[in-house]
Amino acid sequence: RLYNNQLTGAVPPELYLLTNLEILRLDSNRLTGMIATEIGNLGMLEDLRLNNQTIFGPIPSELGNLVTLENLILNNNFLSGSIPEKFSPRLRSTLFDVTTVRIIYIANCSINGPIPANYGRPPLLRDLFLDGNDLTGTVPEITTGQLLNLNEFLLQGNLLTGSVPASICTLRDNMTGMLEDLW
Repeated sequence: RLYNNQLTGAVPPELYLLTNLEILRLDSNRLTGMIATEIGNLGMLEDLRLNNQTIFGPIPSELGNLVTLENLILNNNFLSGSIPEKFSPRLRSTLFDVTTVRIIYIANCSINGPIPANYGRPPLLRDLFLDGNDLTGTVPEITTGQLLNLNEFLLQGNLLTGSVPASICTLRDNMTGMLEDLW
């Protein structure tokens, strides 16, 4: 845990050799550069926080290899491109196929494109912050039984069109639903 320091430069490539690493908190430093595709080598990683930096470039599809990931916090960076939805055959899954993920914060990062259609798959997802980006298209429907643990779903400040699907609104209105913030 090296968060809230004055660290500068890129994330050292040697860090990606620590395959048993469970927590990587480099948030609130002065790091620059791209998130390397080698991030997918950290197969035991549960908590990845690279927020509040000047990190740029695409979100690596290799995040789908982090099958024990619980927290992905990348907000307040200068990322580009879309949220990876389709990956190469050598990857096990997409970010939204990781069943352990609880928190995804990719807010204020300048990402664009649509919200991936499979965003409702993580059974434990509690917070999904995609606000303050340039996301386009509509908010995809979810199926019955998806996102039942969702507490906060933030989408404001994007370029989305259409209306919020009834399947999402039901999460807020349902007596068993936990959705407190839908923006």
